[in-house]
Amino acid sequence: MWLLREKVSERRKDLSKQSGGRNLREKGSKYEEVVDRFLVQRGYNILERNYHGARGEIDLIARDGETLVFIEVKMRRGGDYGSGIEAIDPRKMNRVATTALEYLSLLDREENCRFDVVTVQKEELGSVHIEHYPNAFTPGEDFLL
Repeated sequence: MWLLREKVSERRKDLSKQSGGRNLREKGSKYEEVVDRFLVQRGYNILERNYHGARGEIDLIARDGETLVFIEVKMRRGGDYGSGIEAIDPRKMNRVATTALEYLSLLDREENCRFDVVTVQKEELGSVHIEHYPNAFTPGEDFLL
């Protein structure tokens, strides 16, 4: 067990060095903050950041008028690995939806809700391009608890 923990720790250090001294979580947080500001400027009220449930995490939970919105943020550099929206596979959708159900169970009222995806594309010279996909997915027949 100790050896495994040591190997994981070494790998994290390697990843941190490869990403310019900042680990991927820190970079993700930076872009989630950019998306946070983007949504607030459009009238959203951010309720939760990086909500952790027993079965997963939701990057942002916000209110858009009367609708509770569960938001997945995806960042990509250039177009080499496809767009961020392509990274949202059925398994990820299921995990976000299940975590959203956990969150909803904590509330003492019914809520209209939807699932959005916001992608951040890092361009050359450090600029970013943000795309917002409201109602990007709906839990379907293959939704599993």
